[in-house]
Amino acid sequence: MATVTGIAPFLSCIRTLIRRQERGEWAPEGRVFLLHGRASPTSSPTGRDEGVHRDHDWFEYVPTISRPWVDPEWKGERGRVEDVVRKHADRLGLLPGSASAFICGNPQMIDNVKGALRRGGFEAAAVHEEQYWPE
Repeated sequence: MATVTGIAPFLSCIRTLIRRQERGEWAPEGRVFLLHGRASPTSSPTGRDEGVHRDHDWFEYVPTISRPWVDPEWKGERGRVEDVVRKHADRLGLLPGSASAFICGNPQMIDNVKGALRRGGFEAAAVHEEQYWPE
């Protein structure tokens, strides 16, 4: 899960996995899901902009916007990352003990997502964070 530019480390990881897969060094055993929150559809780079979602059935990119009134034509997910994370975790069947979470972005979002996942049964060791700025 990421907000705005917090997507950067995840795009780097996904690009690395794609290169390793193309060279035959890695084969996906599971799925990678990236939930990316932004204020509006044009407020930051996206996984789609980077082209990392194409032809990789092991990867799913879901953008969500927190200010849908900015673009009433937006057809994607609406809501803050912390408000939609459990919906997608449930949809994907991400269960404690079978998945890990990586979070980067706004410190408040990180705390809120960690709380949502912990309430869902995820152990602290399965939830990792990368903060761009100290609190």
